Amino acid sequence: MAISQTSGPTLHQPIIGTTGSKSTGPSSVTGQFGGTGVKVASFKPTVPPKPKTFDRAPQPLPGRNVEPRTPDYRLTRLAERAPGVETSATLKGRAGDPKADKSFGIFGVHKMSTGYKDMLAKMDDVHQFLSDDAHEMSMPPHYRSPIKSYTDSGRLHELENNLDFALASANKYMKGSSHSHKTEIGQVREQIKAEQKLVESLLSQMKKGGTFPPDRSLSEIMDFARLGFTLDNMHDLHGLTPDQARHMVENNLLDRNLTPTQLKTYSDAGFNRGEAILLEKSGIGLEGGLLYRKMDIPIRPDTIVTSFDDTTRTSGMTKLGSGAFNTVYSVDYDTGGGDYSAVFKPLSPPDPTRTTKVEKGWVAARTGIDPYNPQIALRNVATCAVAKKLGFDVVPHTEIGLRGTSMGGGELGIVMSRAPGDPAAKTDPKLFERGDVRREIVKLQLLDHLVGQGDRHGNNYFIAIDKNGQAVVTGIDNDQCLGKDLHDPNGIAQGTSPLDKGFRGRKMPPLVDTDMADMIRGMSDTDLADCLKGLKPEEIRAAKDRLVGLKVHVADLQMKNRIIKPDQWGQDWVGAEFRNENSYVGRDYERALQRTNQII
Repeated sequence: MAISQTSGPTLHQPIIGTTGSKSTGPSSVTGQFGGTGVKVASFKPTVPPKPKTFDRAPQPLPGRNVEPRTPDYRLTRLAERAPGVETSATLKGRAGDPKADKSFGIFGVHKMSTGYKDMLAKMDDVHQFLSDDAHEMSMPPHYRSPIKSYTDSGRLHELENNLDFALASANKYMKGSSHSHKTEIGQVREQIKAEQKLVESLLSQMKKGGTFPPDRSLSEIMDFARLGFTLDNMHDLHGLTPDQARHMVENNLLDRNLTPTQLKTYSDAGFNRGEAILLEKSGIGLEGGLLYRKMDIPIRPDTIVTSFDDTTRTSGMTKLGSGAFNTVYSVDYDTGGGDYSAVFKPLSPPDPTRTTKVEKGWVAARTGIDPYNPQIALRNVATCAVAKKLGFDVVPHTEIGLRGTSMGGGELGIVMSRAPGDPAAKTDPKLFERGDVRREIVKLQLLDHLVGQGDRHGNNYFIAIDKNGQAVVTGIDNDQCLGKDLHDPNGIAQGTSPLDKGFRGRKMPPLVDTDMADMIRGMSDTDLADCLKGLKPEEIRAAKDRLVGLKVHVADLQMKNRIIKPDQWGQDWVGAEFRNENSYVGRDYERALQRTNQII
């Protein structure tokens, strides 16, 4: 793809997201829209938002020009805040696990966290019903249940009942005087209310003659409804998923804000229509796009500058420190929700002459990361995406930001939320005896095995106890991961030979809990690949191999009865399983004891 340039530094032929051959672009799926065959790029964003609206009425759906282009990331970010009713695992990831019941022997059992446990159970009921419905609709029609509840209206009423029970549980919890998770449960309550309104709207449409499109699961119907599609609209979307439909509508709406002259300016500079839309909506424009080309970063919804630039910055950039290879800065932003404390790490451009190494780390070299074009931004963004997909809140939220102006002197960098607490290398030994701390550290270790992060040591992950008394573990410096030559998840373990002595990791952990096992088992190759967009095909293949290795490890732990309940991490026998060679917990607990002279 050639770039026309009239001034500025010499720009080299861009090859987006790779140093190898040009990408052929995303694969496509074929479907029917209003009786016309269309192709829509395959993708899997998180959760769809409602379409953006404008002053004039949109063109009717069947008459719109359907093109596979990239949606505005700001709409995608809004969608992440409206996911329907979250899962119980996600809620526990935010609010922590419920307290275990206390046994007093012959005197009985004292129930703990009863309201919280009931809320989790009711959320599970909602998702179990949707899962069962999806399974039912995946079968041929003659195998489906003939009972009344599997009529379209019956399915909606069944979902309505589950939502009613969940709302009653949430309301009861919010009335309690001593409950400690009211903020989180209050958010779930609003999610439930929003879902109830969607159900009411769908039932109202059915009373007026609306029908479900054939073979759509109720989960898909609800996804379409969140986008603002009516039942009649849904019949026009044959072969399209709700996410693909959102993709289509957003781009047709956004397209109307760009003039032909603007589009030609971008096209002349080598940018396609989707990239032009993203650059315009982000506010960094053509000059910002040239910065992306210079850094060889693909312009996509998950990589475009959105919230972090000089227009939202509320403080100066204060040098925070220098790692082995990078200098980072402390900075505050106002993203609309108050001050956001972050770290800004400037990105270094790749060297197309392949004479000066950009990434000099031992782990990067050993695992097959290109030292001249290491794609550090993509690796950090991808690690954050994988952690989010697993429900493991153990790495900073990561986006690409801009320092200075894109009109001249601008600099792209990684913006990460500040990690609270102290480095593990400076943490009190007693914290490693806490069950919630152990649990979060094991989540980080599992994530590192999956993304091939072989440089995890006691100074690049932090441990804190938040205001609610919950453990927070955050792994930083996720530059040296996702290399193409690391296929075994145990390959990050430190050894004694020249081939492995530079690694900092450990063998896979001796225990996981049921939630972790479920998340590992539930991640598919497609899920993982969706998180790694822009990386080289061979890097994605290596990650898939590591996922297989993790699943084999979980299966082995299951056979050995080494999958525990989430509330068992604090038990003494669990702590005894962790040793220096098999876990971060064992390694860093031992070092903490040595540091405080409690062992020699």
